[in-house]
Amino acid sequence: MNRFQALTLGSLIVLLQTSHAFSAMRCGNELISYGDHPIKVLAKCGDPAYVDKRVVYHVKKIDRKHSHARRDAHVQREMHIPVSTETWVYNFGPNRFMQEARFVDGRLKEVRTLGRGFAVRDTCRKR
Repeated sequence: MNRFQALTLGSLIVLLQTSHAFSAMRCGNELISYGDHPIKVLAKCGDPAYVDKRVVYHVKKIDRKHSHARRDAHVQREMHIPVSTETWVYNFGPNRFMQEARFVDGRLKEVRTLGRGFAVRDTCRKR
């Protein structure tokens, strides 16, 4: 491998890593990025096939030192902070993998690739 090929390959690897950092998921021709609001994702990708909404409580420990007349007292408290999370699953059909988008406090935090999508059939037929 000559020097030009090595530089080209190195530049391509850096470019791919950089573009992955900014884009989280593709919906058709639209790119969804980490930090996007659910309204923006909904506008670009449409309705998800599944939505799960939860409130998770994170525990934050607070250490405080209190001075009393005779001695110093060390007090540790725990605060339970509510964090809203939403998980959306997109089924793009049998030719693509499904995508799971997780929102934390109203911002896209994580995208995971799931198994292959599937065709949705209308199971409710009129007789």
